[in-house]
Amino acid sequence: MISTRPRTLATAAIWLFALATAPQARAQPAPLAQPAQAGSAALVGWIRDSAGVPVAQADIRVEGSSAAARADSTGRFAFRGLSAGKTTFSVRRLGFEPQSFELVLHASAVDSISVTMDENARVLAAVRTDAASDRRSIMLDGFYRRKAKGFGVFLTREDIERHHTNVLSETLREVPGIRVVHAGGRSGLRFDSANSKRYDCPPQYWIDGRRVVSTEIDDYPASDVEGIELYRGPSTTPMQFSPGNVVVCGTVVIWTRVPGVGSRP
Repeated sequence: MISTRPRTLATAAIWLFALATAPQARAQPAPLAQPAQAGSAALVGWIRDSAGVPVAQADIRVEGSSAAARADSTGRFAFRGLSAGKTTFSVRRLGFEPQSFELVLHASAVDSISVTMDENARVLAAVRTDAASDRRSIMLDGFYRRKAKGFGVFLTREDIERHHTNVLSETLREVPGIRVVHAGGRSGLRFDSANSKRYDCPPQYWIDGRRVVSTEIDDYPASDVEGIELYRGPSTTPMQFSPGNVVVCGTVVIWTRVPGVGSRP
């Protein structure tokens, strides 16, 4: 580094004396400068609902990569070390419609964005109408009836809270025959079976009675889950969770919590 600050006369004299008395050395060529690499990009954003309320625990992912972030209690999220250029992001949160957006990120800069998520109409209906709330109660009653039969593994809200974590996979680590793996930059659930030992065999997921694809266990914060059902294969999976499907890798059934609807007493 070359300083632009001028030397004093005394400093200059000492430097000249040292140069004159030092043994002569053969001059070495200066090393060639390495070409500078393009700077990485960064993004900071905030996620809110249509009323301007922060949406905490929303999952944000960079399409085509393993980069992911989760919004904090203020709805804020951040990415560092991204590639500059056109980038597609996806945003998911239980109770809200999934979103995706495309940005052109700039090298050696921090871009910012504000995202507004729309509430899922089905969840709003479940909160606002007695009929939908009654239907949900019936669905949870089915959860407890299946639990009483003893087929599969069941975690209630009380079981989930006992682990004191908001990472859903952490509540399942003690379940026999279950493995938590890293898949695409996020945690996934796998049942121990002959098929899973030969190749990666993700289970099928059902959320509130609906089949959901391209998802993993930690896409759902533990604070949003009322109960979980785990089935290892076709012999134990109820017909309602395997219509027309051959279940070879297990089934995960998740029942979410709706604001204003408490746990079963």
